[in-house]
Amino acid sequence: MHCDRKNRRIHLIRLMAACILFGGPLPAGAHMNEGGVAKSSSAGVLSAETRRDIEEFLTAQLRTKKISPDLGSIILARIDALASGWPVPEPDKQPRTTAYPSVGQQIEWQSGLDDIAIDFRHRFPTGFKPKPNHIVMEDEPRQRPSQDEILWFAPIAIIEAQGALSEELKAKKLTPRGRGKGSQPLSRKHLGTYASPVRIALTGIAVVDEAIPSVLTDIQAKHRDLKLDQKSFPSAVAEANLIIPEERYGGDAVAHVIYCIRDGNCRSLAELARPNALENERIPENESRDFLENIYFTNPYGAHRASRALVRLNEDGSIAEAYCSLDDIGFDASKRSLRSGGEILKKCLEAAIGY
Repeated sequence: MHCDRKNRRIHLIRLMAACILFGGPLPAGAHMNEGGVAKSSSAGVLSAETRRDIEEFLTAQLRTKKISPDLGSIILARIDALASGWPVPEPDKQPRTTAYPSVGQQIEWQSGLDDIAIDFRHRFPTGFKPKPNHIVMEDEPRQRPSQDEILWFAPIAIIEAQGALSEELKAKKLTPRGRGKGSQPLSRKHLGTYASPVRIALTGIAVVDEAIPSVLTDIQAKHRDLKLDQKSFPSAVAEANLIIPEERYGGDAVAHVIYCIRDGNCRSLAELARPNALENERIPENESRDFLENIYFTNPYGAHRASRALVRLNEDGSIAEAYCSLDDIGFDASKRSLRSGGEILKKCLEAAIGY
C-alpha cells in the first residue's frame, strides 16, 4: 500500500512539473486507480473525428512546407498524452529519427512550424483560457482536459516539436535569414563516419581526460572499423577533429549553436568551441550560412536533458569534425565528476564518431 501511494505521488509530481514546464493548466480529471491506469471523471476528450482532422492537417502542412514527418509523430504523441490525462511529456530524449536535417534546415523548419501553429489556431479555434497553476493534493479528483484545452495546447506542441532547439530559437527570437523557399537541402538518411583517424586533444579536466582512453577502447571493441591510432588521444589541439570545449565554456551543444547563430561568427566547430575568440569579428553571412548547412545534431529533436553530438560533414558525407559539449558528455562541474559513471561520455563520443 505504501508503494502504491508513493507511485501515485511520483505521478502527480511529474504531472505538475510537465504542466509548469509548458505553461498550461494542470489537466483536470486524470486520477490513478489502483492498477495505475488513468481514468476520467469527465466526458471531456478529443473526439476521434477531431483527432483525425488534426493528423490530416499536420500531414498536409508538413508536406507543403517540406518538413520531416518525424515532427508530425512527435507533435501527435504530445497531443495524445494530454488527451489521455497523462502528463504531457517534453520532447523525447531520443525521438525517432528517420532522416537527419542540417542545423540550417532545422532553423528554416522552425519558421515553418511557427506558421503551422498560427494556421492551426485559425483551423481549430477555441475559446479556452488557461487557469493559473495550483498545487493539486494527492487525492483531489482530476478530470481529463476538455477538447478546447487540447486544441489550445496543440500549437505549443507544434512550435516546440524540435525539442531544445525549438525552445532556444524561440527564447532568443532568432529567425532564418533570407533563404528562398524551396532552397532547403534534402535531409540525410544517415550521418557518416570519419574518413581520417579520430583526434581528441586534452581537455584539461582530469576526470574527463582520465576517462577518454577507456571509453575509446570500449567503442573500438564494438566497432572494429573505427579509425583510431596512437595519436588519437591525446592529439595536438590544432589537429583535433573531435572537439570537447574548455571548462569555461559550459552549456550544451544546442546553446553553443544558438550563440553562433546569434553572433554570426562561426565557420568551424573549433570556433564554436571558443565563442569569445571571435567576438569582435563577424564572418560573412554566406560563410556562416554554409557552416550551418553542413553541421548536424546526432539527436536533432531531443530535449535539453538529452545527450547529443554535433558533426560537420564533408561533401562526400564523411565526418570532417565533431563536437561534444561538457553538458553532453555528462560533466558535473560542481562535483568534478562524470554522470552515470562515464556512460554519457561514451554515448556522446560514440555518436560523434558516427555510431
